[in-house]
Amino acid sequence: MDKKELPFLTASQLSKLIETKEVSPVEATEAYLDRIQQVDPKLNSYITVTGEQALGAARQAEQEIAAGRQDRKSVVEGKSVDLGGRRVIKKKKKQGRD
Repeated sequence: MDKKELPFLTASQLSKLIETKEVSPVEATEAYLDRIQQVDPKLNSYITVTGEQALGAARQAEQEIAAGRQDRKSVVEGKSVDLGGRRVIKKKKKQGRD
């Protein structure tokens, strides 16, 4: 599959590709980051893109999958994602604040 097509898949489709190892979490994350970099200068839809953090999480997910510690459901669970313009963001806990 062409990496440029990944951002247009549903979460279920992408999860299945990751589960079958046709696509790695790192490849998927890179595809999304590439797409954001391509279109966001025109759309200004993101305040902050945490690419390195996303790649770190993708590398960790890849290691967990390789070790058999992560199932298909958890591949996309708890991650910051943009679903058709509706952002679902995992809140960052600030140290020293309640």
